[in-house]
Amino acid sequence: ETIVSVPVKSQTFYLRVIASNHTREANFEYSFNNRKFTSLGNTLHMKFNLDIFTGNKFCLFNFATKKGGGYADFDWFRMK
Repeated sequence: ETIVSVPVKSQTFYLRVIASNHTREANFEYSFNNRKFTSLGNTLHMKFNLDIFTGNKFCLFNFATKKGGGYADFDWFRMK
C-alpha cells in the first residue's frame, strides 16, 4: 500500500525520521538540499512488545516501476 509518493528530479535527496520513544510516534521528512525539509506521509504510531522483542524497523529500498533492474545507492544511514 502506497501512503505517499513524491517525484524526484534530483540524483541526491535526503530522508529523515524524527522518532520519539516517549510519544511512540515517528514523522518522516525529505529534502533536496539537506536544509529545508518537507513532511512526507503521515505520523507512524509505533508499537513495542517486550514479551518477544518486536520494535519498529526502518529501511530504504528501490523498486522498479517500468522494467526490472535498477539500484539505489545510500551513502550513509545514521540512527541517533
